[in-house]
Amino acid sequence: MDPRPSTTWTDFADRWGGVFNFLMAGELVDFFHFDLPPIDQLVDEVRKSEGVIFRTGAKQDEFVLEQIADARTMPLEKLFERPFVLAHFKIAAALGAPGQVFHGIEERWVQPWRDRLTANGFTFENIFPILFVSGPNSATQYHMDYTHQLAWQRYGTKHFHGLKDPDRWTTHELRGKCELKGMKKPQAITAADTYTLVQTPGTMLWNAVTTPHWVETFNEPAATLTLVHAGLRHNGQLCPHGEEWTRYRAAQAALQPEQKPAGSYG
Repeated sequence: MDPRPSTTWTDFADRWGGVFNFLMAGELVDFFHFDLPPIDQLVDEVRKSEGVIFRTGAKQDEFVLEQIADARTMPLEKLFERPFVLAHFKIAAALGAPGQVFHGIEERWVQPWRDRLTANGFTFENIFPILFVSGPNSATQYHMDYTHQLAWQRYGTKHFHGLKDPDRWTTHELRGKCELKGMKKPQAITAADTYTLVQTPGTMLWNAVTTPHWVETFNEPAATLTLVHAGLRHNGQLCPHGEEWTRYRAAQAALQPEQKPAGSYG
């Protein structure tokens, strides 16, 4: 595992499709400009939108799907006193109109990133922004995502934990399914098996497809804007795990045509 941030497009092209996640800096990210309101105002606006998800955010080994029933209406100060994870997967469509919190995100962040990917030999099926907000002492538990993701930390600090030998702890089937229900961190994993990337405000992190990870906060809430990359290729090629996932899904679809991919989870 290489602990250094990636700072050039040449380096990013070497690392984007591996099994380790990494921070990004320099020419990869120095063109991003998009303002957000304070985190309490951000949450208050987003929680009123259709499509918002509020999970309990409890720290444990198994992924918690339980939602907070009254998170959209409880006093904001009460919400910020407890663990929670807010997720919204369609922020540009739901909250991107003039006067709304994500107005301009397409022009100021998403499209400039698409343009730079294209200029450096990458192609993709789709790239779109999503939002994750975590309360204090909260976690998005152990899981894998079926897309590559670029996470831009905006408020607070998150600790992103990955595995030094991820293929030891996963299988072809687990990576292909990427299911939350029943996803549980193997009990044999110890601190010696993990690495941690600290996401302070302003930092950007690359989360490679189907890499096992979990993310937690401590004494403060945190907010992250994330770009989801569907079908990302470099010089026309999927990365090895992207190819594996695509082949697995194609095989499953042939057997069960109604089956749909899982989501992205933070």
